[in-house]
Amino acid sequence: MQTMSFPLLHFDLNKIALSGQVFRWELLGPSFWLMQSGEYAATARQAENTLFLTCPASQLPFWKRYLTLDVDYDGFWTCIGRHVATDGEEAYLSRAARAGDGIRILRQELFETAVSFLISQNNNIPRIQKILANLCRMLGQPLSPEQSPVERQLYAFPSPEALCDTARLRSLGLGYRDRYVAQTALLFAQDCAAWESLREADCEEARARLLTLPGVGPKVADCILLFGLCKLEAFPCDVWIRRVLAREFPQGFPYERYPGFSGFVQQLIYFFEREQQGSLHQKDG
Repeated sequence: MQTMSFPLLHFDLNKIALSGQVFRWELLGPSFWLMQSGEYAATARQAENTLFLTCPASQLPFWKRYLTLDVDYDGFWTCIGRHVATDGEEAYLSRAARAGDGIRILRQELFETAVSFLISQNNNIPRIQKILANLCRMLGQPLSPEQSPVERQLYAFPSPEALCDTARLRSLGLGYRDRYVAQTALLFAQDCAAWESLREADCEEARARLLTLPGVGPKVADCILLFGLCKLEAFPCDVWIRRVLAREFPQGFPYERYPGFSGFVQQLIYFFEREQQGSLHQKDG
């Protein structure tokens, strides 16, 4: 294992973990998280503006990409700051930006993200986390001690081939979602490269393809675009976001103010609303 440190601004592990985009992080201590993605695991700890990342040395490029350390968030915040100065500190988007400062959009594994957000439909975060943990334990490959940053058995996210059988999923509490997961897994197993190629497609083309997946509607497609493909212009609308748009932006949301990253602003809004309601550990819609 290797530990590397990164000085970062506008980065908060706790807010990322509670922002509704990831379900396989586990809190180990104050600002100290076990992160799992695909077949990889790492620990991340934050002290003020420094991130300490521990993982096998060969996996460091993966985790830097996963945490989007290559994305110009300083540029996003410069743009947001200009609008805060114009709107005033008490404007809705100014308050949302202040509350969500530190959130990043993770660049997650595509198949894992698709399965996670299929399971997320009409569900809450603790239950989603439990289902995914059981899925990994029952159908994922065990990680070796050399792959694990903690002294207990961890499991990779199951391969598409492991999730193709609806009968194997039935005991894991997916409910009606089991057939959607199995059918989606079969499509990925048949041609995973074609789905991964969506990373290079434009947002509208990728959305159209994702909408062909069983059980994927507009909201889930946009979640996969944003959190699995890191298409930062995707703007998922769950019940919380729809309420905000109706209440705060009856004339329409100013997407044009945030060119190419309005989906990131959506996450600031989502986090702010859930914080205001004291509901950061739940998710619906």
